[in-house]
Amino acid sequence: MNKKEILLSIIIPCLNEEDFVGNLLEDLCNQSIRNFEVIVVDGKSVDNTKIVLQKFTNKFEKLTIIESEIRNVSVQRNLGAKISKGKYLLFIDADTRIGEEFLSALVFKLEVDNPDLFTTWFYSSYSVSYSIYAYFASLLYLISYALKRPNSPGCLFGIKNSVFLSLSGFNKKIEFAEDRDLVQRAVRSGYKF
Repeated sequence: MNKKEILLSIIIPCLNEEDFVGNLLEDLCNQSIRNFEVIVVDGKSVDNTKIVLQKFTNKFEKLTIIESEIRNVSVQRNLGAKISKGKYLLFIDADTRIGEEFLSALVFKLEVDNPDLFTTWFYSSYSVSYSIYAYFASLLYLISYALKRPNSPGCLFGIKNSVFLSLSGFNKKIEFAEDRDLVQRAVRSGYKF
């Protein structure tokens, strides 16, 4: 792959995320790889989200901040995907945290497996109860995959840009489980999860 090519377009939908989005953006600044772009799609936040976002404009080579006229996570994700340049789209919720080798490990796995769409195991560091919930939620996604009924959490979901376009993206009429709908449409169409 050419070093100038963008492998990952990281799309972050935001709505009043001043307490969280800065942590995720800091995590992205600390990644060991650089061939990615970050697209934040804000749904007209009324808190200090925009101020937090502005603090990161000079920390990334490729950071785009756009505002969505519509407060809808599917619409916001689709807007980000529309301007993306990466081979893969990685949708990450603003309150998510990632380790500094996360993208490096993910890229390695993508190059080995070449999936059309994917998710990752996740955990919580907030509290024991959140950690237990995250463990069982990850286990549930793994079981659904083993049963040939794959599913994915929207908080951390990836898909080839070309596949996303072929499926016309997220259904903007679905405001809950829009990620599940997209995964199911992709699998029914024969794409590799």
